[in-house]
Amino acid sequence: DGTKGGKAGIIQHQPLNKKKTGHLIYCDDKFTAIDFDDMDNVHAKEIYDLSFEHCNMIQKTKKGFHHVYKAVPELKMGVYEHVGFDIRSGKGSVLLCEPSHYSIGDDLIEYKWEETPDDDLNEMPRELIDLIFAKIKVNEIRSIIEGIEEKVV
Repeated sequence: DGTKGGKAGIIQHQPLNKKKTGHLIYCDDKFTAIDFDDMDNVHAKEIYDLSFEHCNMIQKTKKGFHHVYKAVPELKMGVYEHVGFDIRSGKGSVLLCEPSHYSIGDDLIEYKWEETPDDDLNEMPRELIDLIFAKIKVNEIRSIIEGIEEKVV
């Protein structure tokens, strides 16, 4: 087991496997994280830019970043591939975290905290929550359109 997050030991993580190459954060009702997987996606970039101004716990991942905040109960866990991000929040949601590492071919993939708070996690601002909900709607619409296009073809 380990902790991260300054004096407060905000984040506690547990090894995922016996080799201790993977570590997990259990978000549960304590944390909400935005998992940015497609940094080329215009929607993800808009969320990222606003979040970066307010987030005090940021981790570099293989495909992007994790931004971790105090729990936002109204944001539920979900994968929003059309808009380039996922939400990790609530019971059963987890994040890989530092010191996780693995190899893909000759490439070593490592998770690294780029910023951690001295005391406590920041709360997610209302403006960011509202923008996330707007982007989730965009994702839903794109999913519907994609489904219609598949039936037409």
